[in-house]
Amino acid sequence: LRPPPSLPPPLALMANPAVQPLLATATAGSPFLIIPTPASAVHNLECAFSFDTPLAPAGLFTNLGTHHSFSLAHLPLDVAKTGQPFYLHQKWTKIPREDPAAPVGGDAAAAAAPTKLAIGVAGGFAATDDPAAAFDLEKTNSIYLAPAQTLLTLDDPALPQHLLATAHAVLAHAPAAASTGPVTWEESALVVSKHSETLEQVRGEGSSAAPFAGDV
Repeated sequence: LRPPPSLPPPLALMANPAVQPLLATATAGSPFLIIPTPASAVHNLECAFSFDTPLAPAGLFTNLGTHHSFSLAHLPLDVAKTGQPFYLHQKWTKIPREDPAAPVGGDAAAAAAPTKLAIGVAGGFAATDDPAAAFDLEKTNSIYLAPAQTLLTLDDPALPQHLLATAHAVLAHAPAAASTGPVTWEESALVVSKHSETLEQVRGEGSSAAPFAGDV
């Protein structure tokens, strides 16, 4: 089983009636369609085998039963293992943001340069490389039918309701790898211990400790 060399654009269901028999199996009792609960681990932003995300050229495919995601190159491994016919497909495209008030050239570099040793706070280093910082994200969500190697638009009301509910629940679920809170750190002033001047060093026989100041 090989992935298609390229993916066609998503189609409306009416434009591809040949997939109707497959969609007829997308019922509430299907083991291939599991709606995640708040406690579920949903890996909907990164491939299980690579670092591919929805920003990859072919996007990202999320198994609607196991809630694990795969790049186009690794998708056949999951299809062969699980027999899953239904996947959520996410494709993100970066659109450069035009901000007329933003500094340009050397002024932009100077404005972004850290001014202190810190992470995630004003004047420090950025905690993450957020693509939304300089780009708008154009997001396209579809249903991928693995046996037919076909993409269907996710907003098509003709799709089975349980398939739509599962896909939207997986899409809206917080990613399992998401941070539980903001990552921040700032260098604090060094505090001299009150024992530093009076701490007695015990001379031990055969000790490999550093020599006393008076021994040098």
